[in-house]
Amino acid sequence: MSENTLQNPFVVQCKNCLRIVADSFSLLNFKKEILLFSSISENIHLNDKEKDSDEPYDYKCKYLDLECLCSNVIGRKYLSVNENIQEMMLKFCIYKKCVISYQLGSNIEIKEHTLSSLAEEVSKLQKFCVYLHNKLEKKQDH
Repeated sequence: MSENTLQNPFVVQCKNCLRIVADSFSLLNFKKEILLFSSISENIHLNDKEKDSDEPYDYKCKYLDLECLCSNVIGRKYLSVNENIQEMMLKFCIYKKCVISYQLGSNIEIKEHTLSSLAEEVSKLQKFCVYLHNKLEKKQDH
């Protein structure tokens, strides 16, 4: 087993104050520099001021800032999305640069590429499941 393999769950913390933001059980995906979560901790609140993005990848999308209790903006929750980021709709999108990760059951910080490799492994599993499903369908047709 390689050193980079996740063997234990991990928590994601605000880089500014180290409060827990989320954990690996609610991690849905990893996109570019954003981690997608289905839920977040009570240490994070939604700013009630709706904003329009002017960034190229999420141009004209509406969102609310995700703020840690220390007032650090760590991400967004999209209220409307364009075709580029449909997967992010109503998810908690955490900026990777604003958080650190800690693997439970160890005293080492997770390497940044580990989150990316985790998302790759999930993608591989999804593709494998589709492959198995297609094979089973073919067997049933015969």
